[in-house]
Amino acid sequence: MTTPAFAVDAFENWLKTAFSSPYSSKTIRVYCAVASGFLRFIDSRREEAFPNALDDDCVIAFLRAPGSDGRPYSRAYQV
Repeated sequence: MTTPAFAVDAFENWLKTAFSSPYSSKTIRVYCAVASGFLRFIDSRREEAFPNALDDDCVIAFLRAPGSDGRPYSRAYQV
């Protein structure tokens, strides 16, 4: 698996350069924080319950799971 830091750096670069109207730096920070949290989540559960790391059930489980501060992600990310 690609290391989370490398993947998040690539994602951040893509967000900064791939659009004619770029995202704000605050939005990029939020998206990168969520992406980093998601990569850590699937890495921690890789051998547990998700044979296909990017299926819908994995994403839903991530959004419902507590974050590093013990609280779930913002309701805006809930499905």
